[in-house]
Amino acid sequence: MSIQHEKNAHEDAVWACSFLENRSLVTGSVSGSLKLWDTSTMTLKQSIDSFLTLGIADIQATSNFFGVFSLESVLKFFSNDGTHLATKKCEPLDSWGISIAQDESFVSTGSQAGFVSIIPLDMERNIGNQKIVMEFGDIVRLSPTSSIQNLQRLGGSFVMATSIAPDCVHVASGTAGGQVHIYDVQEKEFETALDSYSSRIRALAWSPDSRLLYTGSDDTHIRIFDRRSGTTITSLVAQPSWVLSLDAGDNYFVSSSTSGLVHVWDVRMREVVQVINPHSGHAVWKAKLNASEDMVAAVCDDHSISVTNVSVSGMKAL
Repeated sequence: MSIQHEKNAHEDAVWACSFLENRSLVTGSVSGSLKLWDTSTMTLKQSIDSFLTLGIADIQATSNFFGVFSLESVLKFFSNDGTHLATKKCEPLDSWGISIAQDESFVSTGSQAGFVSIIPLDMERNIGNQKIVMEFGDIVRLSPTSSIQNLQRLGGSFVMATSIAPDCVHVASGTAGGQVHIYDVQEKEFETALDSYSSRIRALAWSPDSRLLYTGSDDTHIRIFDRRSGTTITSLVAQPSWVLSLDAGDNYFVSSSTSGLVHVWDVRMREVVQVINPHSGHAVWKAKLNASEDMVAAVCDDHSISVTNVSVSGMKAL
C-alpha cells in the first residue's frame, strides 16, 4: 500500500477535500484556506484565494467546477483551475454543506431550521476558452412537513448533511436528530423517511445507480438503505467512534471517523478490506475516493492530508 502524507498541508485543521479530474485534489481548512494539489507527487499546485474568513467545511466537485461551503453560510464556486465563478450568500444558518448534481443543474444544502434548500444553477460555457458563466435560480425549500412554517413550529431538526443521487432526481438529508429523509426534486416534494438513528447523522453517500444510500452517524453505525423499498439492508460498525464522512463507488465505499482511521469497504461483501491510518488519534473529517477507485484522499484535524493507493490483496494498516 503506497501512501503520501503531507503533514503541514494547511496552517489549521483541514475539514474538506474533493478530487478534481481524478488525480488533482482540492482541500479546504478551518481558517478558510483553499489549496490545489498534484496527487502524483503530493506537491502544491496552487493556493486559491477564497476570500473567506471562516472555515471551509465542505467541498464537492463536478467535471467542470467545484463548490465550497463556508461557515459564513456562503457557497462559492470555482473552475478546476481555481478561477472564481460565482458566490451565493445565504441567510445565517440557512446553509450547511454542499452537494452538486452530476448534471450540474442544481445544488443542495441543509439548514439549522430543518429544511433542504435546492438552488438551481444556470450556466453558459464558451467552448473555445472553457469560460463558465454561472447564475443562480430561485431557491426551493423542501421539508418533511407540509410547509416550512409547520416545520418551524415542530422545532425542525438541523440538517447536517445532504446528498444528491446520481440520477439527479433524489436528494437525501441527515439531521442532528437522527432522521434520514429522501426528497424528489422534480416533484419538489418529500418522498420518504428511513429508519432513524439514535444520534446525529453527519455523512451520506449514494451508490452510482442511485439505489443504495449509505448513512453514517455519531452512534458509530453505518447503515445501508434501499431507496426503493425504504428498508435497511445492513448496519455496520468499523470503529467505536463518530462516522464523519462516507464516499461510495461501484466497487468500494470509504468511511472516516473521529478515531483517525479510514476504512475501505468492499461494496458486495460489505466488509473492511483496507485500513488507512496516517492520522492516528486525530479526527479525519473527510475521506474521498477518486473516480477510478484506486486512490483515497483524507484530511485531518492535525493540519495534514494524505493520499493512499487502494490495495485490497490483504487488509493492511499503516
